[in-house]
Formats: sequence, C-alpha cells, structure tokens
Amino acid sequence: CLNSVETQFEFLIRSNLIRAEDIKWLGANGYFDENGKVNFSDRWLVVLSNTKPGVGNYLHAVWDAARKFGFVPQKSVPFNEDMSQSEYYKSDFSKEAYELGLEFLKRFYVQYERVSTDDNSFKKALEQAPIQCGVATCQPWETNQTILYCGLPANHAVLLIRVDSVKYLCDS
Repeated sequence: CLNSVETQFEFLIRSNLIRAEDIKWLGANGYFDENGKVNFSDRWLVVLSNTKPGVGNYLHAVWDAARKFGFVPQKSVPFNEDMSQSEYYKSDFSKEAYELGLEFLKRFYVQYERVSTDDNSFKKALEQAPIQCGVATCQPWETNQTILYCGLPANHAVLLIRVDSVKYLCDS
C-alpha cells in the first residue's frame, strides 16, 4: 500500500497536482524525509490493519486501515531497529498521531479498487496508478533472475508498474 501511495504522491508533487497549501501542510507536519520525498509510516499501517507477525495480512485490510486512519509521517510513530516484535506490533500511538492521520484524510482522498488480472485490465488500470498486487515468493526469490509462475498462492505484496510481454514488479 505505502509503495503505491508514495509513488503516486511523488508523481502528483512533480506534476504540480497537489495544492500548494497541502504541500506546505505536508512539510510542516514532517511528511517529507531528509531527501524531500514523502515518507509515510509503515508501522502505523501494519499495526492499525492488524497485520500478524509471521503471517501478514490481506491487501484490502491494509488499504481499509489507510482509508479509516489516514497516513502519518514515518517519524511521527515510534520506531527503531532495536524494537522487539512485540514492541513493533504494539498500538502505542499518540492521540496527536491519530488526529494527524484524520487531518490527512480531510486533505487527501484514499481509495482503492479491485482490478481484473488480465493484461488489458492491468494496462488500463496502470494509466491511473501503479497497481499493488500479491505474488507468490517462488524460487529464485531475492535474486535478479526472472521468477516464473510456480503455482503457489500469493503471499507477498509488490507494485506492478508496467505490462508488455512480461509484467514488471517493484519490491522493497
């Protein structure tokens, strides 16, 4: 969800399609990282969508959490690399973070839709935005090699950015 939304925000900002007052609001509230890129909190959506450690979540659950709670900047939610799993998944967010997420929703409309999985539907949807989709982590996962269909169920979210004779996915 976040890779898709952050990618869309970068496009909208570069194209001057976000109101100046909203850009200023994003900046004043810490939504830009040290490189000037929009950086939403991963932990915020992980916790508020009830993602389970070692299990994950459904794509729609994360998007529904975004529609209900909005996005907050990465730095507004406590996080550090030394957090234990129980600390990371704990809902210890401040009242101010919730208020910021709701203010975000007043300024920006968050929506998603299901897309048929045929190439023509993908191409049509890609005219609007990158597509978040689920894929199976088949071998040779975590290499630069092309991963062919292996028949396993989807268990990892990626971003579809282009379709021609193959589908181009981005993973972070």
